[in-house]
Amino acid sequence: KNVFSIGKSWLGNGLYVILSGTGDKKLLVCGELLANDGEIAKIISGLAFADFRDVNSVFNLPKIFSAVSVYFLPFPNPDGNCLRLHGENFQNPFSESIKRFVSDGDFSGFTANARGVDIDRNFASGHRVFEKNGPSFSGYCGDYPESEKETAAISYFCRKENFDAVLVVGKDEKNCFSST
Repeated sequence: KNVFSIGKSWLGNGLYVILSGTGDKKLLVCGELLANDGEIAKIISGLAFADFRDVNSVFNLPKIFSAVSVYFLPFPNPDGNCLRLHGENFQNPFSESIKRFVSDGDFSGFTANARGVDIDRNFASGHRVFEKNGPSFSGYCGDYPESEKETAAISYFCRKENFDAVLVVGKDEKNCFSST
């Protein structure tokens, strides 16, 4: 497997991609863009590092991976994930702007990155001018499209690789897996 970084988050955490397959077609499988509990990232990482050579199934996975290069990005929002899991117990230069939304210190429902921006709303296609209300617990789209290091890195990577398909895997409110 080939593991490499496509950039860093605001707090310096790497945005790592795992490449499987050697085909001409390119697929990006991206984990939850909102901060999550890490369950999706574990599943995506497990798939990325799985050895499918001995799998007897209806699918001929070795043949698929010779036709498709699959790029797995398990943690597109590492800072938000750390906040959600561990609260504000690490160095964050943006603490003051987000603490006002989490006065009780409970970050368990936090969806944004370290600066209080939901990175799923920070891509050019999802940016909403009317939501420019400053950092928040969730829902803020950022000052401008791709203003966040995470979305800028992912967007640049997507433009550079020119993917044939992108699959973003997440969990909905009912703990069911969904993709877009």
